[in-house]
Amino acid sequence: MTDPLQRTARSGRDIRMLRAAVFAAVCVVLAAGGHTLASCATVPLWTLGAGFLGALLVAAPLAGRERSLPGIAALLALGQTVLHTLFGLGQSASATGGMAMTSTD
Repeated sequence: MTDPLQRTARSGRDIRMLRAAVFAAVCVVLAAGGHTLASCATVPLWTLGAGFLGALLVAAPLAGRERSLPGIAALLALGQTVLHTLFGLGQSASATGGMAMTSTD
């Protein structure tokens, strides 16, 4: 017979991973939307995937633990800065690649 407490603990872990994935997706979508509006250029898809994986890798171990408001604000500010940098680098790389292709024609 299985212990019901083990099943509950596993469920809690699954729910925390789901919450971390939703949190990462929302952070990336909001950051990409803001970056796209501010720069008037699209964000490459690979940067969205990389940003999601990075945010998930940070959010997953922190899920299920209580945080202070200053700690949350600091992590969100750092995460948004990293995502902004990633999106900017992705836009620069795609713009450079596009210009290099047109200059060789």
